[in-house]
Amino acid sequence: MRAWFWTLLLAVVAVAAAVLLRQHAGNVVILVPPYRIELSIMLAVALIVGSFILLYVGLRFLSWLLSVPGRWRGWRGRRAQHRDDNRLERGWIGLLAGRYAQSEKDLTKLLGQTRNHNRKVLAALSAARAAHAQAAYTRRDELLRQAQEFAGEKALVDAVGALWAELLLEQGQPQAALEKLQTLPYEEGARYVNITRLLLRAHVDLAHHEQAYLLARALFKRKALEPAEAERIIGVAAAGRLLEAGDDWRTVWKSLKSTERTLPPVALAAARLFDAQEQGSEASKVLESALDVQLDPELLAAYARCAPADVQRRLSKAVRWLKDHPDHPDLLRAMGVLCLHGQIWGQAERYLRRSLAVQPTAGTYALLGSLSDRLGRRDDALSYLRQATAASVGLPDLAASAALPAADVQADPHHLVADNPEDFVLPDPQTADSPDILHQRDGISDYDVHGGVLPSRHEAVVASSDRDDAFHEYFDSAPIPAASLGTEEPAASSEAARTDSDKPAAY
Repeated sequence: MRAWFWTLLLAVVAVAAAVLLRQHAGNVVILVPPYRIELSIMLAVALIVGSFILLYVGLRFLSWLLSVPGRWRGWRGRRAQHRDDNRLERGWIGLLAGRYAQSEKDLTKLLGQTRNHNRKVLAALSAARAAHAQAAYTRRDELLRQAQEFAGEKALVDAVGALWAELLLEQGQPQAALEKLQTLPYEEGARYVNITRLLLRAHVDLAHHEQAYLLARALFKRKALEPAEAERIIGVAAAGRLLEAGDDWRTVWKSLKSTERTLPPVALAAARLFDAQEQGSEASKVLESALDVQLDPELLAAYARCAPADVQRRLSKAVRWLKDHPDHPDLLRAMGVLCLHGQIWGQAERYLRRSLAVQPTAGTYALLGSLSDRLGRRDDALSYLRQATAASVGLPDLAASAALPAADVQADPHHLVADNPEDFVLPDPQTADSPDILHQRDGISDYDVHGGVLPSRHEAVVASSDRDDAFHEYFDSAPIPAASLGTEEPAASSEAARTDSDKPAAY
């Protein structure tokens, strides 16, 4: 649009000048003694315009020639910047995609070739993160030191310190990270949210409950922390403050907000402190206030531990909770434990069975087993305790009809192999010369099926003490053989059970 405007304007000026000059004919005389030059006004104007155009074109050409070195340097700079941008982009894509080795290679090459200090800092920081992902902590620290050297601006210095601290926290060195963070500027405000979060992580890992409590509250106030995470951190930190306060724990307790007092870790710590000072009623109030907000399993377990005198009052309170949560397994188990403390056996069994129907747990099975044993129901107690063991270690129940595998007799020192086991009989201890000799019946070769030579009747005498030791060592370590599940041959089973252990087995 602008080009059309100027073209139209020049055309209008040219037409107006032509009309004006045609109506006013005249001459232009240039006196340069001893010369006298006379021109028409039209020619004079044309010469002036032409001279101006030639002068303008000449000056522009001269300016273009003089600007060639600068334009060459600019072109090279733009090409280098484009190359650096491509390498930085490839490095970041590789870092985000998990190709840490290739990413570190590209970023390290960029760090060595680029001349821009800001880009050097970015390349070093990115390469340090890639090296950290490969657990190359020595290379990571070296890259971070290079980034610190090239960081001239305050913002870049803070970025290097914050990233270094974050990587140290991920490595599991909160003390070193805290030392790095303490060198950075910090004030409560939106500008330092990231540093505040890193400080919170360091203090939480170091169990600095006072600092973690204050930082978590500040971040939650600025909505920079999720409510669930804030409750978890504040609860643990406030409980730690209570337990570390010593005799001044009441002052800390009064400084907490009402919502913080109902957090499970805080309520458990306060109840423990009240119980330590024999103020069970205050401990009950603390636990009940927390349970009114949330039926936490640990709170319910602590609420169920009480003296028999407090059972009735706590049961009445638990019944009101049960109306709102009729199928809460932890509440049902806690009520069963309260009934056990109060020796209300029927109600205890009823609550525990209801809890077991909703959620089977090893603890509930164990409580029912203990109750059944107390009531004299041994079979039920054994069944419950067996199920508690299976639930705690994850063992499958063995089928009742399954038989255990037979004992491995290959290592039995008295084991002999023959085609017919009846060919070998035990000697009569009243008439045999030695109780440890195996007699061979007529018609049996001196070679067993494995090709070994059986000892003769007089050569088979072995020292009784050595054989007995080997015999007992074998059967002490062997698994129990499968017992007969039927009743077809009871006499044979009882006879085998009465076999004298001093006699070797014959096969």
